[in-house]
Amino acid sequence: MKKWVIGNWKCNVLASDAHKLVDEIKTIESENCSIGIAPPALYVGGLANTTDHIKLGLQDVSEKGNGAFTGEISVELAKSLSCDFSLVGHSERRELFNENDELIRQKTEACLKGGVMPVLCVGESLETRESKQHLPWIYAQIRSVFENLPISSASDIIVAYEPVWAIGTGKIPTLAEIEEVHAYIQQLLAELHPSFGADIAILYGGSVKPDNAKQIFSVKAVSGALVGGASLDSNSFKSIIDAI
Repeated sequence: MKKWVIGNWKCNVLASDAHKLVDEIKTIESENCSIGIAPPALYVGGLANTTDHIKLGLQDVSEKGNGAFTGEISVELAKSLSCDFSLVGHSERRELFNENDELIRQKTEACLKGGVMPVLCVGESLETRESKQHLPWIYAQIRSVFENLPISSASDIIVAYEPVWAIGTGKIPTLAEIEEVHAYIQQLLAELHPSFGADIAILYGGSVKPDNAKQIFSVKAVSGALVGGASLDSNSFKSIIDAI
């Protein structure tokens, strides 16, 4: 199973610092995983073809094609800038911008058809976790998007599990809790796509830091990490990558 560590810069890093951070990240190499970064979309054009072995992606992409869609970024435009992937359905898009499963499915399918690898984010709120409804919640998110998707191999798509209550809070699920959800997602993907579903990479995202990365990566069915704040510091990001 292919492993990944992807840095999501979110709405951070001034333009004057973006190239410096990329230059620092380009010095990081790993034989154990692919490395990706998702900077603010404003920077992607300037960074295209400058990231060497580091994969470049978007934090979000439109379900629309090219046309009269002011402010949107189509998969075609992303592909023209050599974007390798795009996050889809990040919890902040779901919560702050009211993206639902149907829209996320459309974005995922647009990525697959346009040759940009979708990194599909799923996860539960604290309320859902405490009510012990997290697995049915994950089931609904996965099935509504994955069912009948035009996926031909495990390398077409990545899933990222984000316990929403752990993002940016410093709260970390126990290793048993992480393993439970990752194993469940892996089983569900195998049911939906029997020939390769069990080999789809499942990343963990939620306050991943240098001091907990090794433990998280030791969990069965964890194929890497979607890293937020720690990816804004090249040394911290390197420590996470080295831990895989």
